[in-house]
Amino acid sequence: MEGKFLGPKLVEDDEFLSNIPTGTLVYRIPAPHDLMKIPPQNLGTYNSMSFTISVMAVKPDGMSWLHCGNRDKCRLTYQRHYTPVLKYIVPSVVY
Repeated sequence: MEGKFLGPKLVEDDEFLSNIPTGTLVYRIPAPHDLMKIPPQNLGTYNSMSFTISVMAVKPDGMSWLHCGNRDKCRLTYQRHYTPVLKYIVPSVVY
């Protein structure tokens, strides 16, 4: 599955934890099924999923995408074998 998925905007906590002078941006990404807007059970067959994160900046003259200079530093991978599955909680998979 490939595509672009828009996550929620940065919140004040993300800004507080970020260190802009060093180029470190904190962003808590939602669970993959929330990000892709699909039911969680549709992801049951995947062992890993990788995302490349970029930021959409809102500027006075419009919007533009900000990409990493080093793509590996903006790569996020979910690994199912690191993900706990909790019983009696909905959803049962918590990232």
